[in-house]
Amino acid sequence: MQQPDRNLVYDVHKFEKFLWKEFKEIETTASEIEWEGTKKHEAFNCFAEEMFHRMYSYKERKLDTPVEGAKWAEFLHSEIGSLPEFQRLKARCKGKDWWAGCAATAMLKTILENKLIDTKEQVKDLGSKEEDKEILEKIKESSEKKETKEEIQKQIDKIEKEIKEIKETDQNLTDKIDKTKVRSAIRTAFTKTEEQLNVLDSAQDLMNSFSGEKQTGKQQLNKELLGKLTNSYRFRHIIDLLGRMERLASYSQREKAKKGTNEITDISSGDNISRMLPSELMNLADPETELLFMSKYHEKSLLEYDITEQPVLNKGPIIVLLDNSGSMAVERIEWALSVTLAIGSIAFKQKRSFIVLTFNKTVSNEYVFSKDSKANQELLVKLLKTQAGGGTDFQEPLMKAVFLIQEEKEFKQADIVMVTDGQARVDSLWIKNYQEHKRLLEFRTMSILIGGTTRESVNTQFSDLIVSIKDLTDDKEIKSIFERI
Repeated sequence: MQQPDRNLVYDVHKFEKFLWKEFKEIETTASEIEWEGTKKHEAFNCFAEEMFHRMYSYKERKLDTPVEGAKWAEFLHSEIGSLPEFQRLKARCKGKDWWAGCAATAMLKTILENKLIDTKEQVKDLGSKEEDKEILEKIKESSEKKETKEEIQKQIDKIEKEIKEIKETDQNLTDKIDKTKVRSAIRTAFTKTEEQLNVLDSAQDLMNSFSGEKQTGKQQLNKELLGKLTNSYRFRHIIDLLGRMERLASYSQREKAKKGTNEITDISSGDNISRMLPSELMNLADPETELLFMSKYHEKSLLEYDITEQPVLNKGPIIVLLDNSGSMAVERIEWALSVTLAIGSIAFKQKRSFIVLTFNKTVSNEYVFSKDSKANQELLVKLLKTQAGGGTDFQEPLMKAVFLIQEEKEFKQADIVMVTDGQARVDSLWIKNYQEHKRLLEFRTMSILIGGTTRESVNTQFSDLIVSIKDLTDDKEIKSIFERI
């Protein structure tokens, strides 16, 4: 079936049509929904383009006169646009093609599922019929034979009858639409779409943070990867966890910065009230010595602390050893991935290298994230596909991490963070060798134990810090992880 390519109610720019087409090629669900819609009305693809236009454009361009036969489209556009939720959704989508595509797809899906347009009979292309009529009228005028003119007139009459039927069908189709049903269905769609856009926003933030880019209105993201992420139920679950983790990580890092960035080095004179000694504050509190305080403040002779800001030391890499053995299946591996991503965000903010080694009996995968590289996006998607299975061995991944630290130019103050349930054994001679590497290379080893206890874990033999997480939903326990990185 040849689908028409024309505007119905809105003037859709060619570039917007191109963006919608590109979105459908990646997000095949949108293409399938549009195809199903054309079975209800052959101009449904035109309506789909217009929905994308309304979500994407900064300024909607409505036609002076909608085409005849498009009353159904005009009605749906009017009802959708009249809802305050539409403006809120549009504000999030304008200028962002993937966001606009997802929102438009949700609207189209709702229209079909709720049978807001539902006709068994295929509606003819009105524009094509009117063009045929115009051509026949010109031929009739140029013809000299009476018989020919009469024959042409019969064809014109037939086309006019078909045009009338199309218009009546279009009007009947519009009359059948229940306004209350439309608004109720669209409101439900708006709510679901906003949830999907929240996932998109989180995916964009995550991909931007891992590619060293700041978020902008025009996202510089791999759209195919973005589609894979947002269509994954598992990813949406991880994103929910990650949002909570990042809030806790951000808070912990701010508190950590407050505690240890400055040092009192001397006592001097001045008028900085925030640094003055407690004895000067006592003068201010006593009415008999208040004038003395004022005089010293005016003369800038208050006793105050000299505070020196400590230089920020270059730190080595953060290497996360992510246990993906069989005992880490489902909930634990998803939780562990969320912790790993939150640690990655900290690494990029601290301008440190970030490496993830997934392991079971051996090191199964190595993900080296550069400090500023779009290639990180591809690695991120691969990491998120990590599945649990197999046995567990700690020695190989830990020694691999040591080797990676040795390769780094800035290797001092590196951190190895093992995320595991602690179910493995290590050799006593190996532990002695590992401790010697720690002393020489000056790195720390931290273990995050999921569901286990410190007392039972072999990790106590090689870790400097251990955080035991018994309850995966306990924010207090989770926050303690990020206070130590």
